[in-house]
Amino acid sequence: MFKSIKVLVLTAVFLASDIMVAFAYNNGVSVKDVSVSDTTSVGGKFILPDCDAQVTMCTVVLPKGANTGWHYHKNLVFAFVEKGTLRVETEDGYTDFKAGDNVFEMQNKIHVGRNIGKGKVVLKVVYVGCKGVENSIMVDAIIKRQQAQK
Repeated sequence: MFKSIKVLVLTAVFLASDIMVAFAYNNGVSVKDVSVSDTTSVGGKFILPDCDAQVTMCTVVLPKGANTGWHYHKNLVFAFVEKGTLRVETEDGYTDFKAGDNVFEMQNKIHVGRNIGKGKVVLKVVYVGCKGVENSIMVDAIIKRQQAQK
């Protein structure tokens, strides 16, 4: 199983494209899908316990000084820092990642990604999870929805 996930991460690094996707990160941060699938390259279904699996491969670009906004992930998220320096902050502290580093993102923990370098940050990202589950859940959006319901 871990071998399969490693293959997915490596595949994402090498399969970049320019198809734009609507994604809710802050400050000019862009996300471009490379590929989204619920089947393997030879047609077999991805299998996760208790859900229909889906894999999304994308490129995330954070302009100089940008941040993602506070968010969390229910799905598994793996990234490769292709360019720049990314700081991932939580309420407990932060970790910096530079070009060439792998990032194994945390699940269900609120965090923010910040570009702390002199140029843009480029990430190759793979999301592995259940169909219908947002890859990134923005905390600001949740707060705004809750306030609107009052």
